[in-house]
Amino acid sequence: MQNRLAQSRKSTGLSLRPLADQVGVSAMALSKYERGLITPSPPVLSRLAQALGVSVNYLQGENIPTLQGVEYRAAGRLTPISKKRIHASLIKQIEARFEAEELVPKLRPEPFTLPRLPKRVDSLESIEPIAQSMRKHWHIGNSPIPNLTNVLESHGVRTFIAPTQDEHFDGLSAHYGDTPIVATGRGWPGDRQRFTLAHELGHLVLEGRLAPQLDEEHACHRFAGAFLAPAKSFAAGFSQTASPAFSLYLLKHEWGLSMNACLYRCSDLALISRRDASRWWTKFRKRGWRQEEPGLALAREYPTRVWRILVDAYAANRLESTLVATLLNVPVDTLDSFVDLDVGTANFEVD
Repeated sequence: MQNRLAQSRKSTGLSLRPLADQVGVSAMALSKYERGLITPSPPVLSRLAQALGVSVNYLQGENIPTLQGVEYRAAGRLTPISKKRIHASLIKQIEARFEAEELVPKLRPEPFTLPRLPKRVDSLESIEPIAQSMRKHWHIGNSPIPNLTNVLESHGVRTFIAPTQDEHFDGLSAHYGDTPIVATGRGWPGDRQRFTLAHELGHLVLEGRLAPQLDEEHACHRFAGAFLAPAKSFAAGFSQTASPAFSLYLLKHEWGLSMNACLYRCSDLALISRRDASRWWTKFRKRGWRQEEPGLALAREYPTRVWRILVDAYAANRLESTLVATLLNVPVDTLDSFVDLDVGTANFEVD
């Protein structure tokens, strides 16, 4: 238990004394719990679980869960401490998810599978048919994807929003045992979130296939663009005859990608020359569009199917509150507002 207790405390950013004060024990006693020198009483264990947003069963587990094969988007900007905190907070969510799936089997998706793909990828251009093969394998056609999170979830990729906030964390992909995991950071707009999810899917799909000369991050960028915006369908919506900027604006709202990402996609597909694309990126920067683009902010992604099942199970007393709150990223005392749809207090925004 001590390993999970220490890990859970660190994932919340709490030091010993603030947590000890919350549960009504001394910091010295809490330190002894974490080192396995003494065992907390059942009431103290219950208060610890509530303060840390985990279940009692989770704290009593003996194994030390880890993520394998972790791939970050823009990993260089994250400190080792940030990575440890993100890992710990995600493991807490992942374990809660598996516990919930045992109690509510409907939460469990189909296994993650891949179509027959090339064993070696020698160029960025050859990633295009791989992305198309994934769409065909998952029967999602060539139209825009309304909710990418639901697509990933329904095909065996457990998808999480990291409960810890770090301005340098976009997302990651990993394996937890045999299960593929992707996660996004908190607070990002929908277009960036969607691209990150597709980028992380790229890591899972392209793993072990890239030739040595290919940069993995660039390859996953290309996969994300190709998967989210299939070449023929995307190209049909682009026009240079009037205003490329307005065309990019329309493509943004059609495909759920930023104007910058749409511009990259146009450049990848030779709809715009590299030289013209460079000019437009310069214009974007001067107009401040690299930080805030024209038009409405695109809605964030949420695993609506999973959350619907969780709230239904909580309302039917099939799942305990701490488990559901951990997976919804909300305080325990707000759960009833979702069941009753009290719009004055219910808020799924993860800021």
